[in-house]
Amino acid sequence: MSKMVYFDRVATALMAKEAVKAITEFLQVPVGNPSAHIHSAGITAAKYIDEARHKVADLVNAKDNEIYFTSGATESNNLAIKGYISGKNEGEIIISEIEHYSILDQVRTLSSLGFEIKFLKVDRFGMVNPDDLGKLITSKTVLVSVMMANPEIGTIQPVKELAKVCGHKGVVFHTDATSAVGYIPVDVTELGVNMMTISSQVLGGPMGTGALYIDKKTILKPIFDGGNQERGYRPGTENVAGIVGFGAACE
Repeated sequence: MSKMVYFDRVATALMAKEAVKAITEFLQVPVGNPSAHIHSAGITAAKYIDEARHKVADLVNAKDNEIYFTSGATESNNLAIKGYISGKNEGEIIISEIEHYSILDQVRTLSSLGFEIKFLKVDRFGMVNPDDLGKLITSKTVLVSVMMANPEIGTIQPVKELAKVCGHKGVVFHTDATSAVGYIPVDVTELGVNMMTISSQVLGGPMGTGALYIDKKTILKPIFDGGNQERGYRPGTENVAGIVGFGAACE
């Protein structure tokens, strides 16, 4: 049998053997709903989530209670943007010209709802300039989102400098780090970002799982209703098996 050569890692990495092992072992444990804290099966499931949350947080130097699990990067990006601007009727949102469709499609929708969308231009290498961002931000700017690493051209943006510009202007900064976490050092404390999207499937974890880092200063609203999971930001029973595999991949 010929050996497969896989060239699509930027879309989904083949699952790491550690993640497969962790999921397989978890599926043999009798667990219940992690929100059911009144019996041992539910408590056990919740402990698995807590352990995985710590592993994800440790990878990016975040605190455990700053990591919120989602169904993947697309949901994380939606929660970051829609969750933050919820309740606002207008304002400016700044993104780069080369964001993922989960950002680009969102801002098209938000544009039709009254938000002004500004695009931060890139040079011939796909790089943005922090000075250009400073000039784009006005008193009406509510949010800036710039991808950390582009999966198609490999550009790594100066996220620390961009976050610094936003901090000086009093504007919340989000970065989609889907193609960065697990491949280059990512330290949310050093970078100074307010929110950061993390994908499981791109770093060797299972599909259908992701996370959003949210710092203590940034308050969001859930983008759908139905429960108090993930401290109210992400209603619905957690994908515990996927989260377990995600945590293992982060190690």
